[in-house]
Amino acid sequence: MAKQKPVGELSEAAAKRELADLAKQLAEANEAYHVRDDPKIDDAEYDRLKARNAEIEAQFPHLKRDDSPSEKVGAAPAEGFEKVRHAVGMLSLANAFAEEDVVKFVEGIRRYLGMDEEEPLKFTAEPKIDGLSVSLRYE
Repeated sequence: MAKQKPVGELSEAAAKRELADLAKQLAEANEAYHVRDDPKIDDAEYDRLKARNAEIEAQFPHLKRDDSPSEKVGAAPAEGFEKVRHAVGMLSLANAFAEEDVVKFVEGIRRYLGMDEEEPLKFTAEPKIDGLSVSLRYE
């Protein structure tokens, strides 16, 4: 991979070209991963592309594309799956790359649950199974 210019050094034209390229790369990655179940890039590369896209959009907000990857999650599901309404919403989690990201996540959870800072908050951590979520309801 060629070394990229820092976003602050990009011209408007270069930023526009890169946003178009990122939109294409990320759409292809989403299609491969979510629809064909045949990922072409690893999670770290995907996250790097998404972060680069967000950084360019922050620097050049007027260049944000209508098909911006920052406005999409995944891709259309493969055929055969139906929509399901969950009794309790399944909330998305954000990526955490630094301690500050985890602190912000915990603060958000506390706000959502109406908890103060001193109240104990327990977590369970498990290995990540990418692309998989499950909500079980026993009847």
